[in-house]
Amino acid sequence: MAERKSPEVPAHTETDPAADPQHGPEQRRIGAVENGRSLTAFETAPLLSSARSQWDGILCEQYRLSDYSNRGKTYLNHHLCIHMAGPTPAYWYENGRKHYTFLNPGGAHLASAGSATPAGGCERTFELFVIELGPGIFTRVLQDDAPAIVELRDQTSVRDPNIFSLGAALQMEVSAGCPSGRLYAELLGASLTVYLARHYCAWPPKLREITAGMPGNRLRQTIEYIEANLAGDLRLEEMAANAQMAPYTFARLFKKRMGMTPHQYLLRSRVTQAKRLLREGKLSIADISLQLGFSDQSHFTRVFHKITGVTPKKFVLGC
Repeated sequence: MAERKSPEVPAHTETDPAADPQHGPEQRRIGAVENGRSLTAFETAPLLSSARSQWDGILCEQYRLSDYSNRGKTYLNHHLCIHMAGPTPAYWYENGRKHYTFLNPGGAHLASAGSATPAGGCERTFELFVIELGPGIFTRVLQDDAPAIVELRDQTSVRDPNIFSLGAALQMEVSAGCPSGRLYAELLGASLTVYLARHYCAWPPKLREITAGMPGNRLRQTIEYIEANLAGDLRLEEMAANAQMAPYTFARLFKKRMGMTPHQYLLRSRVTQAKRLLREGKLSIADISLQLGFSDQSHFTRVFHKITGVTPKKFVLGC
């Protein structure tokens, strides 16, 4: 049940249908084992998936399940399932007896890597948003502060507003087609990892409190790195390594000092550069959005309007 240092638990193997290398990352699925056989966690295809975005250490899928029956799978990695619909009757078996319960909106089920889920199911249609935390994510995010043994306390129907808000933010990003880039999702994944480590690990780590912001020299180094890679799909671990910090420490120190997350700073820097290019008038709005690393012109327009209060087109007319 326990995962003794996450790297020892294989994420997927070549025979694992959760990750078929012949069909690329878009085919990657949340994996499980049942009676010694590798399979995907759910037989039906997900409605939504973050697989194409290749987020580091985190995979999200959304399902609509009808007459769902689980014979007791063992999930390969840590995962949590968030119920997305209204109250839904469900059942499970314990000591050969059938018990009944309700899946409530926003309720989450947490399970540790290698933990077998109880047999059960639901006879009505319902929706689940499933978040899988890959092997090693606790070690990579927390580094020296990671617990020696990573084991989540299995929980059913958890009503935790912090878990729900982080899950909802990931669900919205996946639903929109993952336009915000890997840095945004990996920051959410790191926040979720740290929160689970603090509150739901069997042996929670003693994380150091942060009272001051990022040191000036490392802040300048980080800002220079962001400015030099405005068009890139920046990664949280790469930025943290550049500042010689653990990812969760880096993200918290940056926000403490700047009053915004690294992703928010990246977007503001892109918009500042976009305004300069729009004033020059040499490139179209579509070309600028592509040059500055936005997923498409629509995403660029939304971000530009949110930060400046006007669309790029209106900004050009006002120049």
